[in-house]
Amino acid sequence: MNPVDRTILEFCGNDFCAVTSLKGQIGSGTLYRHVATLIRLGWLEKAGSLYRTTAAGHRQLQRPTGGRPWDALERIYPPLEVVPTPVHRAIIELIFAAVIARQHVIRPDRHPYFVAFGGTLHWKTSLGRFVCHALGLDPTFHVVDCASETGKSLSFRRNATGTWCLAGTSWMRPSSCSTSS
Repeated sequence: MNPVDRTILEFCGNDFCAVTSLKGQIGSGTLYRHVATLIRLGWLEKAGSLYRTTAAGHRQLQRPTGGRPWDALERIYPPLEVVPTPVHRAIIELIFAAVIARQHVIRPDRHPYFVAFGGTLHWKTSLGRFVCHALGLDPTFHVVDCASETGKSLSFRRNATGTWCLAGTSWMRPSSCSTSS
């Protein structure tokens, strides 16, 4: 359980109440996303537009909050607080871990890369830009917008001179490109 869940469950702990008054301290989208999750878990119940913590929710509130803090990385890099979903946050953390692993030469023959795919407006490009800015990289060089690419562009690309390059090789080194057509 994270601090937002705890705040909601404590607020609705005694009787049915409207969670709209929590909008001042919790963003609207975050609030209702967490409320929906708590309802799905059975920790919160809904009656009309009012909510109340269930017995299972009260048991969760009584559980110790010790252990490893899951927001430790947020304290080191606060912009992680604005990442919209736990899935996006997990991908970002995996990318950071891969970059660290690469710096410690765990596998010198492989470079870490990640692909985010899905429907339009699902924060894929923003995720790539977020990571680039966090790592001090140029997003125009490292984020590939596949809508502007051709059919085989994930494995082969053309450089500025029109020669084929294997994806992942530097655009700046023509010697790494093959000249086959």
